[in-house]
Amino acid sequence: MSKAEELYNKSAYRGGKMQNKLKIASFFAGIGGFDYAAQKAGSFESVYANEISRRAYETFEMNFPLEVDKRSIWDIKPEELPDFDVLCGGFPCQSFSTAGRQAGRQAGCPRPLVLCFAADNCTQKAEGDFF
Repeated sequence: MSKAEELYNKSAYRGGKMQNKLKIASFFAGIGGFDYAAQKAGSFESVYANEISRRAYETFEMNFPLEVDKRSIWDIKPEELPDFDVLCGGFPCQSFSTAGRQAGRQAGCPRPLVLCFAADNCTQKAEGDFF
C-alpha cells in the first residue's frame, strides 16, 4: 500500500463524515487563509503555524485557537514540531514578484533557500507524503 493510500485510509470517510482529521503544519502562515479553507473543508486540523510578521500572526491568533511560532524559519528544528500529516505554506514571494525588484532571481539571493530549508528540514517530521 502506498503512503498516499495509507494516509487516505487513516482519514477515511465513514457515514459521509471525515473520522480522523489530517494534521496541518502551516509555514509562512500569514493570517491563516490556507488553514481557514482547509478547516472549512472539514478534513483538516491546524496543529502548528509559523509566521514572523506581527500583523499577520496577530490576525491569525485572533481567528484560530493556536499560538503561532513567531521565530524565523531558519531557527526551527524538526524535533520541535508537533506530529503532522500535511505541510503547507504561503512561501515568501516578495523576492520574485513583478511588483518588486525581483531580487530572488539574482545569484546569491538567500530567499530561494527558504523553500529548500522548509522542504528538507521540516518534512523530516511529517508522517505522510503530502507537501
